[in-house]
Amino acid sequence: MRNKANTFLIVSFLCVLNVGFSAVDSRLMVNTHSKSFKEKLIDIETISRGLISRDMFYSIPVRNLGEDPIFKFLISDSTIYAMQDCQLNIWEWNDTVWVNRVKDNYKGWCVPNYYLYKKNIIGFTGFGFWTSNSGVYSFDLDSNNWKLINVENNVPHFVSKADFKIGNDTIISLMVDGFEKGVNKEGKIINSYGFDLRLNKWFNVESYFELNVFSNFYNKKIFDMENTTHVFFNAYHMILDKKSLTFYYVSEKKMIDYDFYYNSSSSVTGIINGETIFIMDEVPANAVFAGTIKFTEFKNVKNMNQKNNSSLWAMIGLVFLLLFGISLLWRLKYSKNNIQLLKKSPVNLISILVERTGEVFDSNEFDVLIGIDNDNSPDLIRAKRSRIIKEVNNKYEKLEGKFLITRQKSPKDNRYMLYYIEK
Repeated sequence: MRNKANTFLIVSFLCVLNVGFSAVDSRLMVNTHSKSFKEKLIDIETISRGLISRDMFYSIPVRNLGEDPIFKFLISDSTIYAMQDCQLNIWEWNDTVWVNRVKDNYKGWCVPNYYLYKKNIIGFTGFGFWTSNSGVYSFDLDSNNWKLINVENNVPHFVSKADFKIGNDTIISLMVDGFEKGVNKEGKIINSYGFDLRLNKWFNVESYFELNVFSNFYNKKIFDMENTTHVFFNAYHMILDKKSLTFYYVSEKKMIDYDFYYNSSSSVTGIINGETIFIMDEVPANAVFAGTIKFTEFKNVKNMNQKNNSSLWAMIGLVFLLLFGISLLWRLKYSKNNIQLLKKSPVNLISILVERTGEVFDSNEFDVLIGIDNDNSPDLIRAKRSRIIKEVNNKYEKLEGKFLITRQKSPKDNRYMLYYIEK
């Protein structure tokens, strides 16, 4: 019986590849702090072929300087939705104005990518300041509520670094990443996971490359189209042919930090560092074979989780008792010195920053100081930096009555921020 189920699962994926209509969501992404957006240099009506008007595009709710400036759009046949990173807001265009359909406050949890599925918006995996979560989230467009989808099996906690759709019902994560107690645990491109939206079930995604160098590169940008998916690294452009499940590559360095791009099912048009780029839904003629990808059933996850439940609860109890004892010791030993209390915090950031009081850092230097410079995704770095600054300032203000970190525009170039440490 299990063999039949396994066969059906694998065959169902192969059948999805032959669907005769486009199931890829058209999407758009824009940096609202970029020069191209602020000076209204993006001809959105021409690029989107009339799907998005100029008034619609340039009236989106612009974020404050201290918040992540990225807006993501999903485009259905009749409706345009805009999403904010790390807010879980769903903005819908209502003739003349953007209206937020989410009534509750979901701040503090970030979802890296969204998809349209039936009458729902799907949020694929997530991460916060302390941990990542392999949850699949659904926003019901009728009830206007987010909920966590109940899945048939479980996979280890991760956040997807590069994902795309095959057919209408299948999301593939090409690369995974993770956070555990504030520590970044980077994954590679070799083994990952996919999710079947019809069965609410995870499965394995296994990639095979002729050259090991490809498994050590991390995603910088991904574009998904009907027949191909394009992933850009520092020095490589990787292309996946969805019909043959074959990887190809081209050795070329692409710009990464973007102002804007529009990704339809057949092409991509973008503005990256002032340069316009075009990517077509095809494997380039000069591309070279790199490897293959396949899908298999994820086995024995439920049994593994059940075996770990008892030990997990025992460990939680021990951790709780340990933390309770430590808190009592802290109150006795450090009640007269609030800064010393902060130095014993799990992330140890405040004690590090206090020692650098009076210094000024640019973005890259500040990222090294707080330990987030190893993440190659600019979007994730900006989100992490913003959350860390808010967390540190909130804790420090409670103890000292002021912020520890302040941000100001660079006097030499107001496109960049400087970070001041003053205890």
